[in-house]
Amino acid sequence: DGLRCVGAVDGEGVCRDVSARPGEGAACGADRPCGAELVCAGLAYGPQGQCVPAWMQGVFVGEAPRDIPDASADGVQVGAVVRGLATVPTDVYLTLAIEHTWRGDLRVTLTDPNGQTVVVHDRAGGSADDLRLDRVPVRGFSMDDTVNGTWTLTVQDLARQDVGALRGWSLDVTSRWD
Repeated sequence: DGLRCVGAVDGEGVCRDVSARPGEGAACGADRPCGAELVCAGLAYGPQGQCVPAWMQGVFVGEAPRDIPDASADGVQVGAVVRGLATVPTDVYLTLAIEHTWRGDLRVTLTDPNGQTVVVHDRAGGSADDLRLDRVPVRGFSMDDTVNGTWTLTVQDLARQDVGALRGWSLDVTSRWD
């Protein structure tokens, strides 16, 4: 009877079985998988992680599609609500699809529920079209701050002429107890 409401955001959490599972806390990696009902947390930072219950990982889809304002420092800001996880993040991965005729115009940042911002893309790629990221690790967040809440993606087009749109994005987040 290890049920508990976890990861509440705006008064709404998820009921989870928080009972210990065999193998929880064991070392893991690409060559050393976790057992049933467990996932390997911490691989965004190195080849070895720690097994945590599978419910501590989730994929959260952000708001899209959205046009990206041309030559705007404000850009477009969209959110994804993370809920139902443990208390702090261990891994944050971003999947992103932006259509744009000059990816070197773009700056992309991700802000956690605590207000900490990490730059994901900063005007790299020159005249190449589009920006697509497939489950790219986002490093730089404090691993001792709240994981549940609204994460904000900001996309800025910092030059005139070429335009584009955010077509879709999601976060794959793994958490742990603090």
